[in-house]
Amino acid sequence: MNATTPTLLYQHLADDVASMIASGTLRPGDKLPSLREMRTRRQVSLTTVTEAFRVLEDRGLIEARPQSGFYVRRRPPLPLPAQSSPSPEPSLVSVNALLWRYMRIAHAGTFGCAVPAAELFPGAQLQKLTSEALRRHSHLLSDYGKPAGLDSLRRQIARRALGWGGRLAVDDIIVTNGCIEALSLCLRAVAQAGDVVAIESPTYFGVLQLLESHGVKALEIPTHPVSGVSLEALELATRHGQVKACLLTPNFSNPLGSLMPEANKRALVEMLAERNIPLIEDDIYGEFHFGRERPLPAKAFDTCGNVLYCSSFTKMISPGLRVGWVCGGRYQAKLEVLKYINSFTTPALMQQVVAQFLESGFDRHIRRLRRSGGAGN
Repeated sequence: MNATTPTLLYQHLADDVASMIASGTLRPGDKLPSLREMRTRRQVSLTTVTEAFRVLEDRGLIEARPQSGFYVRRRPPLPLPAQSSPSPEPSLVSVNALLWRYMRIAHAGTFGCAVPAAELFPGAQLQKLTSEALRRHSHLLSDYGKPAGLDSLRRQIARRALGWGGRLAVDDIIVTNGCIEALSLCLRAVAQAGDVVAIESPTYFGVLQLLESHGVKALEIPTHPVSGVSLEALELATRHGQVKACLLTPNFSNPLGSLMPEANKRALVEMLAERNIPLIEDDIYGEFHFGRERPLPAKAFDTCGNVLYCSSFTKMISPGLRVGWVCGGRYQAKLEVLKYINSFTTPALMQQVVAQFLESGFDRHIRRLRRSGGAGN
């Protein structure tokens, strides 16, 4: 240490430990070396270490536990934001110009996209599966394939849906270029320029971009950070036929992370079906749960095909593969035509890689991803 006085010594030591806490080297709940161990490691007096730890306690960074030692303090959770109070009037969306100005000065990998760290993705496994797919299915490079997608992948998606009670057939599923294409196709299927679409407030910026690009008006619905969109406000907003569709994320919405209770999801689906208002459900985060049971999507309560269910493997397996999917319910035939017009198909090689991974390594991978995501809780 470069300090020359005892006062500076303990301040420097406190700052060093505080820096390790801020960087994550020392995490909440970690035990610090004892006073004597720290004295030996840093070659300072016991008084200096004691004063440094007192400073860290005063800053709220560490705490002393009787007959145990000093630990990095677990920070209390931040207070929840209040339920949003957006304007009750629908309006056209204008975000693209602002977003593109931001994208020119910011790195593409931002928290706004809610993508896990690169090291959490199964890169080595996907590389091996890609080589295997090229070797065993080289014809995929010379064939467009079906617009709806590979049967092998759609079969795996249908099988996984059984976990939340979904009874999907292979032909109920259309593979898309990420979830964003699925949402875009759904919007085109159920709304026209000038129509009003109800959304959560706040919502993912990508949703706002879609609404702007399709020329539809957004009606923001008050949303609670714990229980999700207000059913009372949505019931009032949909009474008189102004709202033509709803686009919601009942499971872990971005950016709030709210999770609608199952009773609310059931009530939501029943209300919208009764009023003949289609629900576009974005369930891209449904697998990112920390409890024992996966939260049911709203689609699980759909008995008449009124829910257009969208999801993706982008956040779970690999952003670069860009493989999503949609189950369109009673709008399925229309979605198939729109998919054909919009992009014809999704790259078959990428679909094959995802299908193989779902069959052989996905369950182990997603458990690891959940453990990593819940490590700070």
